[in-house]
Amino acid sequence: MTTTVAPDTTAPLTTAPSDSLADSTTTTAPQRTLPPTQLGDVVAALRMPSITDTTYYVVAGVRVEDLKHGIGHFPSTPLPGQYGNAALAGHRTTYGAPFENLDKLKPGDRILVDTVGGEHYEYVVESTEIVKPSETRVLAQPSDER
Repeated sequence: MTTTVAPDTTAPLTTAPSDSLADSTTTTAPQRTLPPTQLGDVVAALRMPSITDTTYYVVAGVRVEDLKHGIGHFPSTPLPGQYGNAALAGHRTTYGAPFENLDKLKPGDRILVDTVGGEHYEYVVESTEIVKPSETRVLAQPSDER
């Protein structure tokens, strides 16, 4: 099952005061520099309040040993909060079953992500789809912002 989500928060923008539009500048908040991530490292915490009160860790990697510790993040995809399709994997019946009730998510439900860098993102479910493990198209990057 794949859940397509879109972030509804972005880095805050600030605009310097100015007497004219031509003199104004817009900047984004500075990005934190984090140490390189190794497979198995925690990269975020994830909550799905409409289906569970549990907070799950998201770890780098989707090897069996990674998924024993939490929801896995496909290293070939952007991290949550970065531009593109952040792809995650988890089990429904083993290793803590973080996705046991994933089929209960419905459009409009929120998925909350807090990264190790301190950022908070809220994603909103747009649609759900059941896919086979061999369907790697779900790892592809979209042409639009989501």
